[in-house]
Amino acid sequence: MGNGPTSAFASDQDLGVGALDNVNPNRYFGPSVLDRTHQLSLGGYAELPAGFQLGLIGHFWSPLSTSLVVPNTNLGPGEIFRTDFTGDGTVQDPMPGTHVGNFDRGINASNINNVITNYNNTYANQSTPAGQVLIQNGLLP
Repeated sequence: MGNGPTSAFASDQDLGVGALDNVNPNRYFGPSVLDRTHQLSLGGYAELPAGFQLGLIGHFWSPLSTSLVVPNTNLGPGEIFRTDFTGDGTVQDPMPGTHVGNFDRGINASNINNVITNYNNTYANQSTPAGQVLIQNGLLP
């Protein structure tokens, strides 16, 4: 899911990502993008001849949680008119109706099409709050 605001690359190993909605910081509350449902780590060492030591460590874990984010459109200025669904000034918001870390934690491969269909029927081709302000002030039809 890239390097967006809700990726593991944008988070700190101890804190996770910051608030994704400046007006309502708990709006997208969910599993950290560094969350793993299952983790198993094991290690050991062996003494070898001539004073050598061999150390091994292994990790087995489930995938990281993933957020469903509407990506930056890369169309230049005005991203608040395309991906700011909450009107707080942040862009690349999580897909409306989802939370941080929601994929594989409630939304999965069997129901992702329902989430996308809901987005397409409810939010796609609709004005964002910033666009609504322009329409209300007669700047756009």
